[in-house]
Amino acid sequence: MNIKYSYSTEEDAYGIEYVAAHSWKETYTGLLPDEYLDNRIININNKVERTKEFIRTYNGKYIVAKDKDKVIGILAISTPQEEKYKEYGHLEAIYVLKEYHGYGIGKELFKIAVNELKKMGFNKMQLECMEGNDTINFYKKYDGIVESQIDFLIKNVGIVKADIVLFEDLDKVNNLLNQKSNASEIKKQKFKNERVIKMSKKIIAIGGGENGRLGSDGTRKPYETAEIDKEIIRLTGKEKPNFLLLAHAQLSFGYEREKRYYDTMKKIYGDLYKCECRLLTVEELKTNFAKAVEDVSWADIIYEGGGDTSNMIKFWKETGFDKLLKKAWEDGKVMCGVSAGAICWFNSGFTDSTDFVDKEINKVNALDLVDAYFTPHAQIVGKMDKVRTSLKYIDKVGISLSNCTAIEVIDDQYRIIKSKPNDNLFIPYALKTYWENGELYEEEISSTEIFKSLNELLSKNLKLKGERNMNLFLREIEDTDKKEIEEMALEFKNTNDEYPFEGVSDLKKVLEQSFEEFYNNLEINKHIDEINPNYANQTTYVLVDENNHIYGMANLRHELKGKLFEIGGHVGYAIRPSERGKGYGTVQLKLLIKVMKEMGIEKALITCRENNIGSKKTMEKFIGESDTLVPSMYEGIMEYRYWIDVNKNLNNENALKLK
Repeated sequence: MNIKYSYSTEEDAYGIEYVAAHSWKETYTGLLPDEYLDNRIININNKVERTKEFIRTYNGKYIVAKDKDKVIGILAISTPQEEKYKEYGHLEAIYVLKEYHGYGIGKELFKIAVNELKKMGFNKMQLECMEGNDTINFYKKYDGIVESQIDFLIKNVGIVKADIVLFEDLDKVNNLLNQKSNASEIKKQKFKNERVIKMSKKIIAIGGGENGRLGSDGTRKPYETAEIDKEIIRLTGKEKPNFLLLAHAQLSFGYEREKRYYDTMKKIYGDLYKCECRLLTVEELKTNFAKAVEDVSWADIIYEGGGDTSNMIKFWKETGFDKLLKKAWEDGKVMCGVSAGAICWFNSGFTDSTDFVDKEINKVNALDLVDAYFTPHAQIVGKMDKVRTSLKYIDKVGISLSNCTAIEVIDDQYRIIKSKPNDNLFIPYALKTYWENGELYEEEISSTEIFKSLNELLSKNLKLKGERNMNLFLREIEDTDKKEIEEMALEFKNTNDEYPFEGVSDLKKVLEQSFEEFYNNLEINKHIDEINPNYANQTTYVLVDENNHIYGMANLRHELKGKLFEIGGHVGYAIRPSERGKGYGTVQLKLLIKVMKEMGIEKALITCRENNIGSKKTMEKFIGESDTLVPSMYEGIMEYRYWIDVNKNLNNENALKLK
């Protein structure tokens, strides 16, 4: 595989940002806050236009290293940055993706920096290296001398220390770089001989969602998976990757159905996102396996659509295509698809194939790239009941996704991502389901921008569900909670929820202002009627365990005033995203009822959006009366109102149980 080096163009902007963000994460973990490093990755797309402008106006040279069309390394050099170093060309940045380390690419970029600076008239070079960065040893090896240490400011982090490294004679540096050691020659030969550089293994499995297809009535369906499709493209590291559609799940329906599917997907990936597109048909795979090999080799994205999972898997195994797909996954291609095209990447899954519809155990074996039982379209009425029954006899964790939801798996990490459904009353979701010791466990898998451990997701770890006798209690927030409150606020912000801070809107102040500002307001809110008699006094609580781990937060209004009679009610509450689906919302509300009893509140009004299924289910566990639906603060969405009888719920043990 040939690595090519060239001056950057605006088309490289995305790749440059991708390499920079991921290299910072790989290099500076432990030196800089995880939240800052994670946010660099989260905001890659937001920085592309800025990077294009930077490339156009940069007063130095931006050079990229590419594997085919993928940017895998970057170099930035410029004229002197300070009068003190006016004789020194400046090496501003040099990064190589981690999977390409060990093949001399960083050294080659460093050599290019030396030669380009010499062309610009410099025979000296200066750079900064953050304290704790092991790359300092590389610079010292090639005649770099640490002159001094400075403080510099990183926005949203603060002051960090860096070494000023000087190279006094670039000719000498060049000579050192050109000296070949046996070790470097062995590595270089290994690189030349290796057919594939180690890549991350990438899967995006989509639970469902319309793709703009032409319906049987002649009208176009909506396009609902845009955010997921963009992530598939982003994972390639290319702005215009090669997209290969299989559509083999349509094999029972003939070529015309395959072609129709391809035309729909080409409108998305080709016309909208400017990818090069191909279709590998069932007939081509049957009669010309060499073309299949060539198409798979060409592809950056391999996408299978919906249809008949069972016959598709049989067909792949009969032709040997399953082995080719596994090799493509190992080589770092983005393996993805929807419905049947999502099931196929897992150990097994729930299928609507005719042979399985009436069976008590609904299980189709698949390629086993992820060791779990997968179910798409989980929102279909009655489907999850069949899934739960099947899982009782299958020793696997079940991952079930509704439409407009996908699971993204990169090596041993995962995250749940969502797209916006056409129906704004539908909330996409993901579920983890399994049986242990004859008991069913199920929880919602939260969607966040941050990747989590796949092994943890696929384990039957009962502690993830909460121990039944946990000592949970409510208390007011203390100043010593600062770190965990800040972490919790970031969790809320990083969800893909449309209203991430709903129920605990004050928590936004932790991020927008500071914890101190947020904490000071808590005391003011307890006596707010002294400032404005139209406002209701409010106390804020957190749900904690004996180790002071915070599970959720709640605002309790001491009485109802003004608009609180319509929406808002007595309580606004939320469970932090990483702890959702485990029954903590119910426990928190039960404990709040005890506090309300002490305050003299006999009937408590609680409200939530009609499409907030989780909150609605929590409220309905308590004894009370539903009231009228009223318009919410969100356009086009109604608010569900429920009056809870405080006295009758004091001994409602059903509401105390964790799942």
